[in-house]
Amino acid sequence: MNCKKIRLMIDDTIYKRAAGMEPAVVAHIKTCKNCAGYHDFWLHRMDFAPAKAPAGLTERVMERVFSEKMEPSAGFPLSHFLKYAVASVVTASVMLFIFARFYVAQTTIPVTFKISDENAVSIALAGDFNDWQSDKILLKRKGDVWEATVRLKPNRYQYMFVIDGERFVPDPEANMYADDGFGHKNSVIDISGA
Repeated sequence: MNCKKIRLMIDDTIYKRAAGMEPAVVAHIKTCKNCAGYHDFWLHRMDFAPAKAPAGLTERVMERVFSEKMEPSAGFPLSHFLKYAVASVVTASVMLFIFARFYVAQTTIPVTFKISDENAVSIALAGDFNDWQSDKILLKRKGDVWEATVRLKPNRYQYMFVIDGERFVPDPEANMYADDGFGHKNSVIDISGA
C-alpha cells in the first residue's frame, strides 16, 4: 500500500477511536518513518478530538430554544443607542474639524503680495499656485497699494500681477525672477516651512 492510503486508514482509525488497526497498516508504520510520525502525531491528540454528542441532543436543545418566549431586553433601549450614536458622531466631527484646522495651519503659510499702482482699476494675482488663473485671487486696494494674502505650502512659486485683466507685470519687489518662455520674466518666491 502507498502512504496516502495508509494515512487515510490511520485517520479513519483515530477518528472512529477504533481499538486496533489493520495488520497491513501496522506493518507499514514499522517500515515508513513518515507514516509512523503521522500516526504518533495524531494518536497523541486523540484526547483533544471532539467527542460525539449524545443521541437526540440537538433536537432537545432546539426544542427548548423555540419553547421559550423571546422578549426584548429592557436593559438598553433604542433611545440610549441613538443618544450615544449622535454623541459619537458630534464628537468625531468636532475632532475632525479641529484636526483639519490644525493640519492646514501647519502645512500652509500666509504670504502677502503687494504692488503699488494708483491708476489701476483692478489687480489680480496669477501664478503656478493657482494654475495661472487671473480671476481667482483679486488684490484689495488700500490707498495706492494693492494687496492680497494667500496661504501657500512651502515650495518655490512663479507669479505675476495682472493689471486691469490685461497686463501681466512682474513683482517689482521680488528677490528673484525667472524667464517665462515668452520673452518676459516671472517673479519667483521661495516659501520655506521653517
